[in-house]
Amino acid sequence: MKKVLKNVTFLVLTLIAVNVYSAKLELEKFYSGIDPEIELKTTKVVVKNKKGRIIQQAMINLSETLLEDLELSSLPNGFYSFEIDKYSEIKITPFVVISNQVVIDQKNSQIIFKPVLRVNGMFVYLTQLNLEKKHMQVEIYDIDKNRIYTEVLKDDIKLERIYDFSKYKGMKVQIKLKSQNRTFVHNLEF
Repeated sequence: MKKVLKNVTFLVLTLIAVNVYSAKLELEKFYSGIDPEIELKTTKVVVKNKKGRIIQQAMINLSETLLEDLELSSLPNGFYSFEIDKYSEIKITPFVVISNQVVIDQKNSQIIFKPVLRVNGMFVYLTQLNLEKKHMQVEIYDIDKNRIYTEVLKDDIKLERIYDFSKYKGMKVQIKLKSQNRTFVHNLEF
């Protein structure tokens, strides 16, 4: 059974490698989808293995070569994913390493839209683009980690709320936003 599984895995990896001309060509396609305004900024890039464990992470300039910055070709054979963490979204792109060759699977890329907080005086504006109509859990804690507010936002393409913190003047609060199996934490002081 192990031998069959090993042979099937090898066959799948070989088929993926045959369908792609080279890792460099795929990287050019990968970079063509990057916003020009983001290119010159340093961006967080995370490489995860098939189990979701972080293998590598770096702050890089996206106009530079990703292979050199993250040394992807030195990874063991297997399935991985890039996560490019921008201001309002995380782009996840799967790739496979076969015999020190990196093959990027652009067709199966996905974008997770992050919740965005804007502070204006004592008001916090929360927005999240929610194309998949998934729910978002909002939890607000005081400095002593006591939960002072909780809410679930759901069933809308664009999730929006305005929170008034005028009664918390001079205090620190923590806002936890749980969405799409991720938690985003913001510490604010009013």
